[in-house]
Parts: sequence; structure tokens; C-alpha cells
Amino acid sequence: MAAQASCNFCAGSHRLQSVHAEPTAALSLRRGPPDPLSYHIGMSFPVNAINVMIASPDDVAAERKIVRKVIAEWNATHSTERGIVLLPVDWESNSSAEYGREPQSALNAQIQERADILIAIFWTRLGTPTVESRSGTIEEINRHTAKNKGAMLYFSSQPIPQGLARSGGLEDVDDYKKGIQKNCLYGTCRTRAKFKELVRRHLTKELQKPRYRTAASAPSSTNPNIETNPSASALLMAAAETDDGQILHMVTNEGASVRVGQEDSCRSNTRGKRPGGRQQFKPLKSCI
Repeated sequence: MAAQASCNFCAGSHRLQSVHAEPTAALSLRRGPPDPLSYHIGMSFPVNAINVMIASPDDVAAERKIVRKVIAEWNATHSTERGIVLLPVDWESNSSAEYGREPQSALNAQIQERADILIAIFWTRLGTPTVESRSGTIEEINRHTAKNKGAMLYFSSQPIPQGLARSGGLEDVDDYKKGIQKNCLYGTCRTRAKFKELVRRHLTKELQKPRYRTAASAPSSTNPNIETNPSASALLMAAAETDDGQILHMVTNEGASVRVGQEDSCRSNTRGKRPGGRQQFKPLKSCI
């Protein structure tokens, strides 16, 4: 069953309000003419949002997409149980134009400083040199690890097209790899399938660390702890016993009503008029 969620978040680890739909409790509400809209009611619960920065030069666009897919799969499998949502961020999708300071400094402020986990990927080049480092990606790694935050590095060893092999960047990548061997356990992948498997396994292991544990968790489906008045409870129970599980909010020329199955549970009358010509409605909140 589909569920809708909305959230607001800020820098670092964030508090979000998510929506979880249970098969027996999530009910579809349809608003009547003129413009029908479909909603789903579920059990909302707080979660921690963790920014996962994908740091890389521009030659590994396919790998960046793989990381985003791994993150989406992790969210679909673990977010409800763990009370965590992973938000992928990178320069390609999450940076914005800015005038007045060095480009890498702008990227650091917009993306790197917000990151909780960093996944770095290299293949044929290190990237563009910056004021502080041999490349923007290396600067991001150094700034991130200096704050004792989780980082995972990967080097692709898949076959290189002839044009890229002549670029001269391979020697720089090999030199950097040798320089970090004493204080870094990195991953090497010859295929993108292998890369995806490593990232999935390593990310799951990284998120087992105490720093990512949270008291936020989804409410139990057997004890949702939802506060409702007797009328709302009756509506939910009645809808759960119907074939489609729907509660319909309908607005017509005759008025507004709430219907469960074939029965109207609450109706407001538009035939009565208030002084001044305004139509008189019974508030639906008094029914639910």
C-alpha cells in the first residue's frame, strides 16, 4: 500500500516526520468534486535524517547513481525499523551557483559541512585541484575525516577506455592510493556490480555504529499509540471491515458528508443559511 510522507530538515542529523501505512489501518480518503484527491492515513513517527555525501570527480557518474540506488534500497528496507532516513547529496545534484568565493569553498559550505557519512569514489582521475588540496574530492575527504566522521573510499579498477587512459590522471590516482594505504582500508572494484555489493555491505555495517543509533522508531503495528476520539475510532473500525477500506469525504450541492462503505457516517447540510447569505456547515472535525 502506498504511503505519503512530508518533512522539513536542516543541517547535520535532522528530525523528520515520516508517514507509515499499515495494511489494516491506512485508509484512503477521497475528496469529492470538483477535484478528487487521494490521501492515505498512516502512523507518523519521528526519524533521524543522515546526509550521505557522494564525493567524486566527474568520471564516475554511473557509480554515483549506484550509490543513490543503494541508499534508496536501504531506506526501503531499514528506515521504519531503525528510525533513520539516509539522504544522498553530491555536487552534481545538490550544489547551486554562487558568486564571490572559491568554488570548492562554496561546495564545502553547501554540501560537505552538512555530511554525516562520506562515500568517495575514484577511477581515472583525482579531480580538479583546489587552493587547499590536490583535488576537490580529496579536500572533502580530509575535511570530513578531520571531524571523525564516517568515510568509505573506493577505487574502480574496471577497464579504462583508451582516451581516458591517455589523460595522465591514472598516475595521480595510484600515487594517492599508495599514500593513504597506512591509514585507510579502501575498497577496489573491477565491476560496477561488485561496487554496488561492497557499498551496500559497508554502508549497512557503518550504520551499526553507536553514533547512528537513535531512540526514534516506528510505532508498533499492534500498539500504534494513536490518540483518537470515540467517533474517529468507530470510523476506522468500520472502514477496516469494508472490502476497500476507504473513508470518503464527499462535497456536493447537497452538502458535505463522510461515508464508510454504503453508509453516511456524518453529513453537513448546505440548505440552511446563516444571516448574510453564507451557507451553514457542520464542522467535519466534530464527526471524526
